[in-house]
Amino acid sequence: MNVFEELVEELKVENLLEQTVDQRPDAYRKAAVAADSQPGSELSNVGLVAETETDGRENYRKRAVAEVAGLQMVEHVLTGIERQYMMIEPHVFNDLQVKQALHTFLKVPDDASGASVQLEADGLLICETECWSQALAARDADISVANVRRFCENSRPVLSSQALIALARFYKALPRSEAVRAKFDFVMTRLFSRDNGDEKRRLLFGILDMVGHIRDLYVDWAGASGDCPESIQPGAAEMLVAFRQAIEEAETAGGFDELIRSDFFNRTRHIKESAGEAFFVPEVTAAAIECNVRIGNRLIDLLQAEKANFSVEALEEKYGYSFDSLVSVAASKTLLLAEILRQQEEAETAAEAEPAHAARPEGEAAPVRLEKKGDSPPSRIKSIFEVNGWLLAACIGVLLICAGGYFWSEGYSETQTPARVANDVGLENSGLSEHIRLARSSSETFYGVVRPTWETMDERQQKDLVQKTKTFAQSKGLKHVNLMNEKGRTVAYASGERLDLLPQ
Repeated sequence: MNVFEELVEELKVENLLEQTVDQRPDAYRKAAVAADSQPGSELSNVGLVAETETDGRENYRKRAVAEVAGLQMVEHVLTGIERQYMMIEPHVFNDLQVKQALHTFLKVPDDASGASVQLEADGLLICETECWSQALAARDADISVANVRRFCENSRPVLSSQALIALARFYKALPRSEAVRAKFDFVMTRLFSRDNGDEKRRLLFGILDMVGHIRDLYVDWAGASGDCPESIQPGAAEMLVAFRQAIEEAETAGGFDELIRSDFFNRTRHIKESAGEAFFVPEVTAAAIECNVRIGNRLIDLLQAEKANFSVEALEEKYGYSFDSLVSVAASKTLLLAEILRQQEEAETAAEAEPAHAARPEGEAAPVRLEKKGDSPPSRIKSIFEVNGWLLAACIGVLLICAGGYFWSEGYSETQTPARVANDVGLENSGLSEHIRLARSSSETFYGVVRPTWETMDERQQKDLVQKTKTFAQSKGLKHVNLMNEKGRTVAYASGERLDLLPQ
């Protein structure tokens, strides 16, 4: 069993692995069973077909099929992001030649007579998979970190551990950039943690076990290339200390405002961005994963504490969506503060609305009132009519009072105008009415309800509309812009220099 399969088995025990279809061909499964029973031998530097022993050959076949299956998973994820969040038609790679090259590679005989054929099949497969990898890398360069997070977090069914491992391998192999590092950070955090409810996550392994798993994955990904996994890089020790200090600062903070005032989120982002190549050292990667999970959980606790002292409306006005991007980078997960507050309030309201009998112990019957035989039905009927007579007189009096108040208010309203909580905003001559059907303002915020055309726009067009709306709002003396869809969910927010598109 290779490293990939060993980790998957551990994730199954942790109930993280989703039920997915094994994408390996039947011929490969049989070969894998045979290979698992054979001892492995040292890998050489001659590509996928370097060893002449049967066990080595089968191991290379396993690696080849695993690589192609991984590229298929990455293709699936990128295609989903482009369709769902970027609103563009994906340029799906034609993998027919890759599959043909893989088929040829798997059918090469193991005897010495096929040595030249092996080398040719090896070279062809490497060439085809490299072309596929380059095509995926070019598409990924246009995909934001936020969109990768949103797709993986909202995917239904949930992405399997195999898919997350394939994504992590893909990002680790790409040329280094801040976007690639952030995507790798998110995918690895997602892989080694699981949802614990209430927007929180928990680590699946202790820090030492996690380091071991990451190191084993690196060895497995290096494969026949002969590349060694990252050893300790200059600055790695400083990164470990910095992540530990970030965790301690977050967990000892007295409130969310304290973290904002101390510029905690920007400093945490800077720690990750300044790590460079040291971020991919297994010890540093594991420390970053632990930091992400613990900071994310702490922020949820701090928001809950804030809600105990302020209303959801006040907190939404206070924080809005101004800090969502920074908070999401610090925790390496999508955290929409206003959305979390509303969800918590809805959950509490639903809990309070449960019927009282729901809390009755199981098996305990509701109390039943038994009538006594001595009760006199005629006397009860008489008392009912007597009470209703008084009620009827009272109701008539109330109706007369209400009628008088109504006619008085009708006449009074001709000369008086009530104050409004929210003001309507006219969109005439603004060029916004094509995509915004309703606009109002409250305090310093412009609220707009977008038309269905919003869903047909790509990311660039959406940002252009938000920017245009912000300019219009500023001309009205408003500082913030909050755009919502027909369901009342915020789709975009702008304030000052910030402009964010939000997942739905």
